[in-house]
Amino acid sequence: MFQKTRRFESKKLRGAAKGQSCVCCGAQDGTVVGAHLAPAGHDWGSPKVHDWLIAWLCSDCHYKADHGEYRRDYGWRTNLILATL
Repeated sequence: MFQKTRRFESKKLRGAAKGQSCVCCGAQDGTVVGAHLAPAGHDWGSPKVHDWLIAWLCSDCHYKADHGEYRRDYGWRTNLILATL
């Protein structure tokens, strides 16, 4: 039986995105945040993923990841997380 683990949270890790470039488009426009990238096509009622599964994204790319053309693209999401790490 699997034990339920507590979600890893780190304000320092999320805040590290401030002043960085977007790992998707390279924008350095002040909107870059540590965006949580849940599995593609996740339900909005799902719990948020661990803070180490974030990608530094500008507001435009963050929108594309959550609502737009890349919402169901597993490879794109994984590459962004790896680029951030």
